[in-house]
Amino acid sequence: MKIVDLKAEEFEDYISRDISLVEFSTEWCMPCKHLYEFLVNYDSDLEIGRINCDENVDLCNKLEVQFVPTIILFSKGEEIARAIGFKPKLIDHFIKVYEHLNKNLSDVKVVKRIVKFARENDLIINVNVLVHVLKYHGERCPCRLNVKKCPCDDALENIKKTGRCYCGLFLRSESK
Repeated sequence: MKIVDLKAEEFEDYISRDISLVEFSTEWCMPCKHLYEFLVNYDSDLEIGRINCDENVDLCNKLEVQFVPTIILFSKGEEIARAIGFKPKLIDHFIKVYEHLNKNLSDVKVVKRIVKFARENDLIINVNVLVHVLKYHGERCPCRLNVKKCPCDDALENIKKTGRCYCGLFLRSESK
């Protein structure tokens, strides 16, 4: 994967693309170094922007990047999703979502709907399951392929009670 170092003044231009991925890190952070190596060696033709948080403090504050490393997925300047920390399996799934959206721009609206529902209800999105949702372009539930609309959208009480929806796409946030 190609990594492009960005300055704050280049950032808005970079994220104004249909879909873009940006890594926020520092040079002194060991997980950031591991993430960098992981991304450099990741087999993909796509590129990822990189912001040094120590050199771009105002930008990081504006985006509420409180922990490093952080990866944020953008669509036309709007944040779609964010991953914090270096967890190789999570980053792998996150990049798969990025690759999928690059090939299927129409699925951005599916991801935005899922993210909106999660934010409004203080839920966490399981990126592993999101990869499967995107496989069906959001038209089918990942655990009930014959169902057009995922019933998890209507299962808020069950999510709050058990901690997860039927298929595991939405998880209860530990903040509540």
